[in-house]
Amino acid sequence: MTDYEIYALQSYNDHVIEDKRPTKNSNIEDLNLQSINNYIEKIKIDKPNFAKNSFEKSLKLCGIVDSVGQKIVPTLAGTLIFGDYPQSYYPQLFIACAVIPRTTIGEVGNLRERFIDNKRVEGTIEEMI
Repeated sequence: MTDYEIYALQSYNDHVIEDKRPTKNSNIEDLNLQSINNYIEKIKIDKPNFAKNSFEKSLKLCGIVDSVGQKIVPTLAGTLIFGDYPQSYYPQLFIACAVIPRTTIGEVGNLRERFIDNKRVEGTIEEMI
């Protein structure tokens, strides 16, 4: 088995949900609270029972934050969706774009170039897309 397969099997057995993992060294102030408020208000419209929850409990139920001891911290999902700058905690999570000279990856252009332009796109998931 590969390392990834072992990790996936162990995660499955331990009921690990990656997007609900706490973001280490972060705190609630690293999130855009206005965007979160807008999101929570939209949920309350369709789910009246959800509206009965406190703001903190709503954040936990949505998987935006989790408790680590006595501290409330953003989850991976919360950071990637509502974070001010998610790549400060997850620098490997970005979108890499490239413009290729032909229609197939691997084909080279007239000047033997493999790509014409490339860009690293960072930000929240919404900003990157």
